[in-house]
Amino acid sequence: MANEFFKMDLHIHTPASKCYKDEKNEKSYWSILENAVKKEIKIIAITDHNTLAGYEYLMKLREDTLNEYSIIKKYNIPEAERIEIEHKKQLFDQLYIVLGVEITINPGIHIIVLAKEEEKDDLDKLLDDMGYTDDKRGTDGDFIPNTDIKTFLEKQSLDGKIVFAPHVDSDKGIWNSLDGLYRANAFKSDHLNAISCNNISQLRKIQIIA
Repeated sequence: MANEFFKMDLHIHTPASKCYKDEKNEKSYWSILENAVKKEIKIIAITDHNTLAGYEYLMKLREDTLNEYSIIKKYNIPEAERIEIEHKKQLFDQLYIVLGVEITINPGIHIIVLAKEEEKDDLDKLLDDMGYTDDKRGTDGDFIPNTDIKTFLEKQSLDGKIVFAPHVDSDKGIWNSLDGLYRANAFKSDHLNAISCNNISQLRKIQIIA
C-alpha cells in the first residue's frame, strides 16, 4: 500500500482563547472550518490556551448540524436552509478534528497536548492539576502554574498522548526560554514527541544541537 499524506494544522485557536483576535462568536468557529477546507487541510487540532471549551463548542456545533441534517432528510424545508445545513455538514465531513490544548507551564512556556476524544476527561484533570480552575481557563500568562517543564513531562497522564513544543524559537518556546542541561533534558524526554519552529533555519540549528 502506498503511503498517504495529509495536510494538517495541529495548532489552532478559537474564540475560547482570551487572545483570539477575530470576533468571538459562532461565525468565527465556522470560519475556522471554512478556512481549513479552502486550504485543503484534512486534519486540524483545536489547541486553545489552557481550556477545552473551543473543542467542546465545535463538537456541539457538529452534533447540532448532524441533527439538523437528519431532519432535512425527513421533511420538506426551504431550499436555502437545506443548502446551508448540507454545506455545514460537508465542512465536518471534510475535516478530522483532534482534541488538544496548549498549556502554559512555568516560567510561561507553551506545550501542546493532543488526545483522543474519549480522553477529554484526562486533559480536564491535567488542567485542574496544573491549577487551571474555571476562572483561569482560556487565559495565557494571567496565571503561571508552579509546574515546570521537567515535572510536567514526567506526568504519567501524558502516556499515550501526543506532546509537542510549539514555536520553540519564540519567547514562550522551550528553546529560547530554557538553556543548558535543563533544556537538553526536556528535548530528550520520552513524552516530548515533536517540536515546531517559526524559523526554518533555526529549526535546522536545533536539529543539529539538541
